[in-house]
Amino acid sequence: MEKFFAVSFTNEEWIKHYSKVKQGNDRKRLLVDFHDNLSFKLQKLYNVKCWLTNIYNWFNEKTYWSGSFKCSLNQCQGKFYAFIKNEPNKNEDIIVKIDYNGLCNHENIIKKRRCTCEERTILGLEIMAKGISNVFDDNFILNYENDCKDDYFNAKNTNKNVMKTLSSKIRKEYQINDDYSIDSRAGLWLCKEICIQTKNINGYIQEISEYPFGLMLLNEIQIKIWHKIWEKNPIWHLDATGSVIKKIPGQKSPFLFSIVMHDPDNKTIIPVYDFVSTSHSSLTISKYLFSFKKYYESTVVSNVSKYPSTIVVDFSWAFINSILESFNNCTIRNYLDWSYELIVLRKQKEESFFNSFMKIKVYLCSTHFIKLICSKVDKLKVNQIKKRIFLLGFGLLQNSTSPAEFECNLLDIFNIFNQEYETEPLKILKKKLGQEKLIMI
Repeated sequence: MEKFFAVSFTNEEWIKHYSKVKQGNDRKRLLVDFHDNLSFKLQKLYNVKCWLTNIYNWFNEKTYWSGSFKCSLNQCQGKFYAFIKNEPNKNEDIIVKIDYNGLCNHENIIKKRRCTCEERTILGLEIMAKGISNVFDDNFILNYENDCKDDYFNAKNTNKNVMKTLSSKIRKEYQINDDYSIDSRAGLWLCKEICIQTKNINGYIQEISEYPFGLMLLNEIQIKIWHKIWEKNPIWHLDATGSVIKKIPGQKSPFLFSIVMHDPDNKTIIPVYDFVSTSHSSLTISKYLFSFKKYYESTVVSNVSKYPSTIVVDFSWAFINSILESFNNCTIRNYLDWSYELIVLRKQKEESFFNSFMKIKVYLCSTHFIKLICSKVDKLKVNQIKKRIFLLGFGLLQNSTSPAEFECNLLDIFNIFNQEYETEPLKILKKKLGQEKLIMI
């Protein structure tokens, strides 16, 4: 059976395919990305069930371009001869004419698109930033909302095996070499040689320890940037990760600890101070925070230290204890007692009295906190609707702006979970949660 098809390529599509044309001793020829696009258009426009595999294609003087294709399924006898008669003009669409000969008796063939080149790099970095599960969910939802899950070119990658491979590859690219000691010493020496010598902080690597392995990273430029941002947003965020540092033989997994600041004008996250350590104890973290204070105060002019008003951390006792010991010179018990007196007992003491003790406030990251609660609620064998109502209620508590509002919200939620019938508190909470219909517990 003989058929004739005509497939249109926009000028932008053609330029993209033509820019990849191989040139050399052999004839110029279009690459596989063009063949795949041609297959996709034939299936979409003419319901052709084959996916084309190239036999040959080239550019010549008589016919601008011609090519022969067969179906990727060996049992199929279909043959495709495609050609572009004349060289296209600028800014014009390109028409590819196709002669088909054969009989197709198989089901529709859809080729799985490979993730290559720039797309592979971008996806890998996105996975490093968000995690495999979050990227998969985002891509799946995007494909569903745009109805493009079967679109060969526009569908987002949802292959978890590919994502796991990319995650592993990207991590290894940014890991410290096996000769970590030599690398860090070389980096320390190199930075001190090429950086401008000042009386304050030289280079980037400041301290190295062998066992437990540790590395302190700080530059004077970071301090100067912090002094600028301090005026607008005097907040630090402290967190740690073990996914970017290669394991050091004979020691615990090394963690990269980072204190970062947020530049509200440029909407950029900038590191204030980083350190790497195979010891994750409160004592080690405190040691590095005290070291930071020593270097930081050596750069301060006129003894005016600009420390943050708040440090945001996850639910880590080691972080909380280290911050309080290093910056507030107190224990967790002292800090909780003072907080209780100020917030709950509402003791009428001067603000300067508490500020003299609580120079830096510790704030538990709301995202980490709600994630912790979600993981605990998930383990409970409870109706999903009840779980959802509880989490919405917890979110309401977390967003309370005052102790009085928190107390009121907590009482409402308590009554909802302990009363059989709908009451006034339930109606109030329904309104707060923005639910049109809240199923009774």
